[in-house]
Amino acid sequence: MNICIFEDFFISNLAPINYLRHTSELICGAVTIKDKIEFYFKPKSVTLYSRNYLAFHLREKFRGYRVNNLPKDKCLFLSSRALFNKELAKKISSRTKPAIWSKEGTILAIYADGKILEQVNHIFSEKAVDINDFNIIKIDSIEVKDKVKIIEYPSDIILFTDDELNNDIKLILKSKNNLHISQKC
Repeated sequence: MNICIFEDFFISNLAPINYLRHTSELICGAVTIKDKIEFYFKPKSVTLYSRNYLAFHLREKFRGYRVNNLPKDKCLFLSSRALFNKELAKKISSRTKPAIWSKEGTILAIYADGKILEQVNHIFSEKAVDINDFNIIKIDSIEVKDKVKIIEYPSDIILFTDDELNNDIKLILKSKNNLHISQKC
């Protein structure tokens, strides 16, 4: 599946910690938000959609990724501020019809293809998005009831780090091939 990790209208609330990086590069727990998204969604290709002034830097840093080049094929758009969990990722990934997932007015994910994808790409190309921009599209809207953390302010990273660190360690221990334990332990 193709994914696009996007920055939305509310990224300015995270200043100054995201001035010089894509919001998904922020670390909450043991790894970045981008790494968590890639772990849960297992993408075929990744697009980073960000502020224009970061595009050159992101192209240099993430050479295998598309930057600000919106997908033409079906795609799952994922918020760079959401801390997805396994259950929610599974629900979102299993969807085969276009839909938008939100929690309390914040877009978490959008699955789009065909004409819906064209409309979604058009909205993204105009400005940083928020949930109201998608009212004109006829798409299923799913309000997420699951526990999902959304980073709204820099202090949220500190607030969520303990839980996320525990979750990340459990995931790392389950996939032992990525774990290096020192001889001194």
